[in-house]
Amino acid sequence: MSETISRYSDLFYLQHSSGDRLYPVRRRIRRTGKLMFTLAPAAAGNRDEDAYHTECELEMRRLVLVMGYRVRAESRDRARSGLYAIDGHSVRAVVEKAVGA
Repeated sequence: MSETISRYSDLFYLQHSSGDRLYPVRRRIRRTGKLMFTLAPAAAGNRDEDAYHTECELEMRRLVLVMGYRVRAESRDRARSGLYAIDGHSVRAVVEKAVGA
């Protein structure tokens, strides 16, 4: 039996200033062919060589919420997408999923 991996993380979402909910998103990485979260340190540019990729949802959460990394996130309708930091000018709040929910 194979486990289906969700495209979006449900651990938290970023509340955009427009009201959109932006969910960390897994994307297929060309080099590996794997679905992974894309992150970048806050001071890094928006270049592929600055990116860090992980399959682990809990690692992604720690890097974003504790270490201040930016994460590739998008609205579920894909109308809004980009690299977002929790302290970025367009992010109003971080909404975490309740434990056990």
